[in-house]
Amino acid sequence: MKIQEKKELLQLIETVRNLQERIKNNISSEDEKNVLINCQEAAIAIGTEIEKKYSDNIQIVHELEQYCELIYEISQIKENVNKNIVYIKLEEKLRLILQMVERIKTKYRVAFFPYKADMWDSLESIWEEFSKDERFESAVVVIPYFSANRQNGEWEYHYDADRFPKNVPIVSFKEYSLNEMKPDLAFIHNPFDKYNLVTSVHPDYYSSELKKYIKKLVYVPYYVNSGFISDQYKQLPALLRCDNIVVQSQLAKKSCEGELFYDKVVALGSPKFDKVINNKDKHNIPPIWKDKARNKKMVMLNTTIADLLKFDDGDMSLIYKLKDLFNVVSNRNDIVVIWRPHPLLEATIKSLRVKMMEDYKKLVEEFINGDYGIYDDTADVSSTIACTDAYIGSDYSSIINMFEVLGKPIYLLDSRTVYGNLRGNISAEQAFNKPLVYQYYAARESADYTLNNFLDDLVNDNLEKVIADEIIASKELAENIDGTSGKAIYRYFAEELIKEDIYNG
Repeated sequence: MKIQEKKELLQLIETVRNLQERIKNNISSEDEKNVLINCQEAAIAIGTEIEKKYSDNIQIVHELEQYCELIYEISQIKENVNKNIVYIKLEEKLRLILQMVERIKTKYRVAFFPYKADMWDSLESIWEEFSKDERFESAVVVIPYFSANRQNGEWEYHYDADRFPKNVPIVSFKEYSLNEMKPDLAFIHNPFDKYNLVTSVHPDYYSSELKKYIKKLVYVPYYVNSGFISDQYKQLPALLRCDNIVVQSQLAKKSCEGELFYDKVVALGSPKFDKVINNKDKHNIPPIWKDKARNKKMVMLNTTIADLLKFDDGDMSLIYKLKDLFNVVSNRNDIVVIWRPHPLLEATIKSLRVKMMEDYKKLVEEFINGDYGIYDDTADVSSTIACTDAYIGSDYSSIINMFEVLGKPIYLLDSRTVYGNLRGNISAEQAFNKPLVYQYYAARESADYTLNNFLDDLVNDNLEKVIADEIIASKELAENIDGTSGKAIYRYFAEELIKEDIYNG
């Protein structure tokens, strides 16, 4: 039972007690009748509510039934002396009911509203902490979403509940009534509401709707970066409507100075970092990956929406770049590529780069049929990061920082230039750097340090100095970078809830 619900029940019982007091006075028979009816109706309402929502307290319902029987008994008695005897029993019964309600264990209600399974890692470690605390009733309510298909002009329906980890007890959105549950606290990771051309959560779960029923709504970004909130994100509705916004660092909070929501921002870290830090061993490598990668280095290839949107519809430069990359790797026998496109990449092509769709599908098919790589469409990116030895791909992605905190080398591709099988003439120490505060510690593809240079250094273990410098550079990325940001977020909001409840009586 929620604390607020318990308070409401206790207030209702107090109202009944005050009504009972009126019977002691010399009131008319008609007034007495009305008072008894009101007492009975209130008792029935309390019993119905408990029976419906809190069946483990059914004994209270039985006591309320006996209370109603005593009311009926009083209504049938004419003599005041006999009436007073029953009235004493009525008072004792109500006192017992009050004590039983006071003993009901109360919980705060916390809900998580993820939509894509691939983005669950942005909330998972927070949920893990709340689920261990008996003061909280936690629910993971996976919500439906839609992706735009410009080929047929329709929005395609998706529901990812079956793609979530088996240890997460999913509550169906069809069975979770916001109007009835009214969570004390809820976490979301989608800030867009209707302002996204590619995907949309179901309109029932826009932040404007959630705020009607949720006491405290918190937005946790589904991405990490070098420590900022971009200008385009600052205009999104969830940042204005949510009660709090969790960011990964003080640097990210500083980037919000001057915004209307600045005072709502709390820098507590990111659960996405928790996931990779606490899952950094390679024990989760799928057997088929292990067989293909025997005696080889595994690199993750990450292609993002930003890569795609650099080019106009019909421009195949990205396709040519990927084909060349696959050709480079296929000419080596010491590397396996784990290609993991952004979860919304294909949906974005369908929505915004329709002319590329056929060539993209053909490229995916050719890659899957090749013997130099593995196409990764699993839901948990942290396992892929744990499995792989290095990152190659987009120069802007939250995944890059997750490699950075683990000290795994990062090579950023130039998606506009094809270098083929060339090799440059500078060392890894010269190629790797972190030029600006919002940049990554990485090597950037160039004629001086090509992909083959990087793969040679990776295979020959020539990146020890680079990795040591990378780990040092990553320490400022986020608060609680030791894998405890979920704990910090849980503690912050648990204490806030309890403090507010005490303050409000």
